[in-house]
Amino acid sequence: MRAARVVADMLAGYGVTHVFGVPAILRRTLAELELHHPDVQRVVTHGEKSAVYMADGYARVSGRPGIAMAQIVGALNLAAGLREPFLAGSPVIALTGGRSPRPSSGRSTRRSTTCPRSIR
Repeated sequence: MRAARVVADMLAGYGVTHVFGVPAILRRTLAELELHHPDVQRVVTHGEKSAVYMADGYARVSGRPGIAMAQIVGALNLAAGLREPFLAGSPVIALTGGRSPRPSSGRSTRRSTTCPRSIR
C-alpha cells in the first residue's frame, strides 16, 4: 500500500468530506481519494492561503476537520494562513507534499527553499 492510499484512507476514516487546495498538488493522494472515497469533495483554490481560509471556515461551521493542501514550494504560503485557525482553536490540518525541489533539475530553482523550523 502506498503512502497516498494510507493518507486517503485516514482522511476518509476521520470523516473528512472536503479538501481544499491548489489543483496541482498531492496528485496521488487526491487520485486515491477520488478512486476509493468518491464522497470526499475536492475544492480547488487559487492559492495556498485561500485554501487555509476556506478550510478554516469549513471547520468552524461544520465542526469537522478542515484540510488544506499545498505543494512543497507553497508550504510557506500555507503556513502564513495558519495563524488565525491556530489562535481560534479551529481544527485545520495542513498537508504538504510533492517532490523535493532539486537545483540541478533546472525547473523553478529560484523558488526552492529549505523548510524553516516553524513549519516542520
